[in-house]
Amino acid sequence: MVHVCVENWLDKLQEKIRNYEPPDIDVDAGEVAPKWLTDLEEGVSEALKAGSGPSHDDTVAILKDAINHPNARTRGFVLDLTFYKNPESWAKIIRSNELLGAADAAGRAAEFSHVIELDCDDDEVKLRA
Repeated sequence: MVHVCVENWLDKLQEKIRNYEPPDIDVDAGEVAPKWLTDLEEGVSEALKAGSGPSHDDTVAILKDAINHPNARTRGFVLDLTFYKNPESWAKIIRSNELLGAADAAGRAAEFSHVIELDCDDDEVKLRA
């Protein structure tokens, strides 16, 4: 199964930014560097630079993209919402149709097969790890 987690996406974005090597372009000749980040990546990168993080809409877009990735669609996924410290926030994400999408042509809405909440303090997690 695929581990879907906002933190993983943020780590990959930071790695992508660190490893970026701009192409050689001739500015005097009017050449423009090709776009190398998606709009979502650019927006989140700017938010991180400003000392913030992804907005609710950005987070939903990140999770939705990961859930709809071919690997997650074929192998299944585990949605990790530890990014949200407030239970009302992650519960809203789980219940929202914006994450899994609207009902199909037969009127069947996509649903999570299982929802499990693990509540444990950080010290206990470290001890068990």
